[in-house]
Amino acid sequence: MKLKLTSMLIATMISPSVFSEVNVYKDERNSMSVGGFIDVRIINTQNQTEVVNGTSRINFKFERELKQGWTALGRVEWGVNPVGSSDIVYNNRFESIQDEFLYNRLGYAGLSHEKYGQITIGKQWGAWYDVVYGTNNSFVWDGNAAGVYTYNKDDGAVNGTGRGDKLIQYHNSYNDLSFTLQAQLKNSKFYTCDVSDITEDECETLWNTGDSAAQEVEFNYTFGASVSYTPTDMLTLTASVNRGEFDLTYGDGST
Repeated sequence: MKLKLTSMLIATMISPSVFSEVNVYKDERNSMSVGGFIDVRIINTQNQTEVVNGTSRINFKFERELKQGWTALGRVEWGVNPVGSSDIVYNNRFESIQDEFLYNRLGYAGLSHEKYGQITIGKQWGAWYDVVYGTNNSFVWDGNAAGVYTYNKDDGAVNGTGRGDKLIQYHNSYNDLSFTLQAQLKNSKFYTCDVSDITEDECETLWNTGDSAAQEVEFNYTFGASVSYTPTDMLTLTASVNRGEFDLTYGDGST
């Protein structure tokens, strides 16, 4: 009997937990650890077989004990591409275009206290992810349907539902109840046009001339929150909300 594989993972060459976390420095007040893993895969899909990077990463965690029960903390994490990624293009000669070996996944700093909670600022997992993270296990099921990566497939940075950019968060817990409050403080805009075959720069020029076929779209601050209640070891009740708005202005000034 022969089985034909179409769009499924057929081999994982290295376990996704080659190493997890190692303490590299610790004294009475300071600590530093390094963690991460290498994840490479061979996949066969649509009659093509290829070696690809999975979710390889490396991270560094820092902590320093302060006075009156406070702790300063920080974390940076980069995604790593150990298998290489190149595209061959022809521009009067063949060239190999390489993607970046490292890319930013997380980077934040903050303060924590056992009673007063924790506040962090930077690129970090959003409050929305506190609730839906269980649906995002690439070896079992994917988290796309949970809205984590709605606007940005790479990491959900745009609207703060995944590894959100420019987030400020407050976390705390009381007995069986925990919660997170979040604000994404950013300003971003882009231009779209009701015209085919036009670049964004050309569209911005059209918008500046007052043409109603061009639109300026702003997507600025977003806000999120989550709450979890764990009455027993076998049951957790969770809820989350994330909100952001697109503001659209036409070239003629109408909205």
